[in-house]
Amino acid sequence: MKTAVHDFGIGLGILAVSMNAVVALAGALPIAGWTAAQAAGSGTTYYVSTTGNDANAGTADAPFRTLDFARRRLAPGDTLRIYGGTYHEKLLLENSGSASQPITVTAVEGQEVILDTPALTSQNINVEITGSYNLVTKIEVRNSRWSCVVIRGTNNTVTHLIVDGCVSHGIIASGTNIRVENSEIFNTVRENAARTDGSGWGSALKVERDADYVTFMRNKIYHNFGEGVGITMGNHVTAADNFVFDNFSVNIYVDNSSNVTIERNLSSCTDDTRYLRNGNRPAGIALAEEYYSGWGNRLTNIVVRNNIVGYCGAGIAYWGADQGLGGMNNILIEHNTFYGGTRGVLYVADETTNTREARVTNNIFGTPADSGPWVDEPMRPLVAFQSNFWVDILPASTTGALGTGDKAGDPGFVTTPTYNIPESFALSPSSGAQGTGADTSQFGSNASHGFGAVPTPGPAPAFADVPLDHPYREEIERLYQAGYTAGCNINPLRYCPEQVMNRAESAVFVERGIHTSTYDPAAPASQVFADMPLDSWAAKWVNGLWVDQYTAGCGTNPLVYCPWQGHTRAEGCVLYLRMLNGADFDPPQPAGQTFSDVPLDSWYGKWVQAAYDAGLIPPCQTSPELRFCPDAPLSRGLAAFMMVQAKGLTLP
Repeated sequence: MKTAVHDFGIGLGILAVSMNAVVALAGALPIAGWTAAQAAGSGTTYYVSTTGNDANAGTADAPFRTLDFARRRLAPGDTLRIYGGTYHEKLLLENSGSASQPITVTAVEGQEVILDTPALTSQNINVEITGSYNLVTKIEVRNSRWSCVVIRGTNNTVTHLIVDGCVSHGIIASGTNIRVENSEIFNTVRENAARTDGSGWGSALKVERDADYVTFMRNKIYHNFGEGVGITMGNHVTAADNFVFDNFSVNIYVDNSSNVTIERNLSSCTDDTRYLRNGNRPAGIALAEEYYSGWGNRLTNIVVRNNIVGYCGAGIAYWGADQGLGGMNNILIEHNTFYGGTRGVLYVADETTNTREARVTNNIFGTPADSGPWVDEPMRPLVAFQSNFWVDILPASTTGALGTGDKAGDPGFVTTPTYNIPESFALSPSSGAQGTGADTSQFGSNASHGFGAVPTPGPAPAFADVPLDHPYREEIERLYQAGYTAGCNINPLRYCPEQVMNRAESAVFVERGIHTSTYDPAAPASQVFADMPLDSWAAKWVNGLWVDQYTAGCGTNPLVYCPWQGHTRAEGCVLYLRMLNGADFDPPQPAGQTFSDVPLDSWYGKWVQAAYDAGLIPPCQTSPELRFCPDAPLSRGLAAFMMVQAKGLTLP
């Protein structure tokens, strides 16, 4: 089994000084909405083991035996941790969490959990989610008799799953606000392993009828005997940053769905004969309107942008509507690279009834000379082709694909394009495909480069509110990848980078930082701080800091912790220096003053200097004088930067 990488949660933290005495502050990245502590399980944490007993208390030392017994006890904020082993039973999540208190099911850190049900002849689904606000992560699911994973309900997420050996679909999304991320799906749709089915096969990753607001992101989908990604009768669907290759039918298929965005995917094919259909490679991306009773033709508002399709049969195709009266209704195909196709780089079927506002622009099309583009004649006046780059020669006017502003020649890739290396499709500075391309902004495009896909497409930002140009984007992404942050909101996934970090949430980071990213401290038997009642979600984390000697509170007589107080930049220096050097670290007094606003006799002077010297934090101003702004709030974005430096995490 391939071990998954991270789970939702946070970790890293610290201690700090107060003004009049050394006041330990516990620091962390604050999480509003779905808090870090809550994502980690601010309620009860239960454990299951193949050697446990359902008569046990469900603790780490006395785990339950069955998933079914454990899952019935899950309430908002609870976490179910599964010890390594193979479980021959279904995981059914009927209970619901909330936006701020999701239910989490995950493997115990570092252990391999497999849900395998081949012997259960009546079991068609291995993991089924029917409640809301559930998160399932770090589990291998295999050998179902139908779909391995089915996600119904609302606001549910699965991430870092390994899914394989399913008789039909790998993962089905049929609810609202559903996310499938960072998962690997292969060897599914086994019902068609003989490759004799004429039609009607399943998909590795499937959007089912009436699913709404579904996101498939950063998944690897390959060697399946049906479609790779199948978006059927869905609405508001995004498939982005996926690597999809060698699937029997179509790698990415948009079927009778609306408001769909396909972007930044690598869709490619090889000559692996196990996954050829009648000896042919599959299409890279295809659109169609198959017949479904009572549904009609609803293919509309589709964006196919900034994808790389390499060495497949057709590069991109519109196959028409089963019963006619369909069409390409508001379809935009732009800034993609389609290269090395074997059966026609582009095909548009005759379906004029609903065709309007259909555009194909700023793409690179490369294909063998005997396998060029084709647009059925009735569609030619209705589909606008403009400013596309054609490898070697322009298409003949008789193909219907030649447009104004088109160019032809050598695309000038930096190297021979390889099916699994998107960077190999990058354009050299002297490429004939370099150019400004058509102005597509009026059609909803935000692309500004020339022909083809962005040369080196990287992963999309994990968080909707952390754009590519955010100064701390790489650090925030790294924390997410390493499992130290869950963000501040689930759907859409947000980080809240400008929000101020507070001490209650920081306690989670400290404890996770000095233990593990999935550490869950025991609930305290008695109250230590006067302002931290035992029924608070933060109580066990703050108590953990006290036990580990990472905090002395923020005041005495009575002893208080000030859980909702925000951190300053100066306090952040203490926080991450202690993270880097241990709870007892005390920096030396600096020899001279570096920052104009940090006097040597201030309580934070030595902490600021030591943090700056260690590269943990940048100044707030460099001109006309070097300033630190010690009393300015510590934002979550800057805290992410400091945490990555303190933990020595490698940037993505």
